[in-house]
Amino acid sequence: MPINIRLLYDKNNSRVDIRLVKLFNMRLSIGKVLKYFVTTRGHREEITLDGIIYNISVFMKSKAIINEVVKMARVKKVTVNGGLDYEKYILVVNAWIAVDRLNKFLKKKFHRVEDEYYMINHSEKPYLAVELIVEVRIILLLLAIIIKIKDLFKVLKFMRLYYGKSNI
Repeated sequence: MPINIRLLYDKNNSRVDIRLVKLFNMRLSIGKVLKYFVTTRGHREEITLDGIIYNISVFMKSKAIINEVVKMARVKKVTVNGGLDYEKYILVVNAWIAVDRLNKFLKKKFHRVEDEYYMINHSEKPYLAVELIVEVRIILLLLAIIIKIKDLFKVLKFMRLYYGKSNI
């Protein structure tokens, strides 16, 4: 059973859709997702330096697990559409360099990238629209966790030290 993660950002919408196909759909705004990554469980309403440092530490300790999951995932669709004034040619060249680096990053990290569309258009006002759909199967997610089980125990031990044994 696949898990689809759809990231959509443009001037009208900014959301992350997580769909466990055939069971549930969950839609979150990007602001809520980012707020979740910079706050701690006890203090979801306030962003503190302690919460940011804690979440960066958890991310760094679980980096191997995340990389293993990403290696097994596939990108079903990538759409990057930007608009810049062509008279500012340095910005246009830098935008295409950024698009090329994004393309290389996706092809290097993910198992397969299927549907790609990149475009920088002429526009008076600068804009950016991004759509990214990533699919990973639950069995592959579990396999990645089994492969990196030592790292999972390190993350859980770190979280026990922070929150205490009764909270995890």
